[in-house]
Amino acid sequence: MGPNGLFPETLLHLARSLAQIPDLKWLKVQQLLQMCPQIPAVGGGLCRIDQRRQDAMVALGVFLLESDLKFKDELVPYFISLVRCIPNAQWIEETGYRVIDVLPMSERFAFTITTLLSDIATKDSHYRDQILSTLVEVLQALCRICQQPSEHPQVAICKHVMPAFLGMSRAIGRSSQDPSCSLLSRMYPSSKHTASQTPPPSSGLDQTSPMYSSFRLIVSDV
Repeated sequence: MGPNGLFPETLLHLARSLAQIPDLKWLKVQQLLQMCPQIPAVGGGLCRIDQRRQDAMVALGVFLLESDLKFKDELVPYFISLVRCIPNAQWIEETGYRVIDVLPMSERFAFTITTLLSDIATKDSHYRDQILSTLVEVLQALCRICQQPSEHPQVAICKHVMPAFLGMSRAIGRSSQDPSCSLLSRMYPSSKHTASQTPPPSSGLDQTSPMYSSFRLIVSDV
């Protein structure tokens, strides 16, 4: 699941460059944060999520994970607050922004941010309980909306709420068995890493044999 286009690729390159700076100043990361979806003040309206802000959120998550959770006390609470906005978010889709996009926007966003938070929960025990409890609460909120279709616009349920529920359900509680590479980094690999990959030599084994995922559950570790 790689990004599609110059803008998301540029953001990912920026995020990975920032992650390599030893004495990075918060101001540089804050500039990337300001490009992400903004959390509304209490009673201040809905969280607006468009595709560019979603790409910025992915880049910020990649920075956090690949910098070994640098500025985690500023960024993790933001991501936790952002995932809470999913049930009532305003989704703004831009026709033609992505050349190839097989998933509904809300499903892709929910899957990505849940993967990110699950990666963080694996790496940081301090935030683990808060992250997992928040993800469960948001899933329950989405489920309640789906169970009460008469109280919500059915178009919104079908187009946004149900896909978001599916995206979160697919991603919650998973992490990589390789501590050096998070699931989010695998979903959005660097162009350098992708270009360096070469097809493995033939081993003479049956190429139709099943391939098994290296994902593991983190819920049991809590």
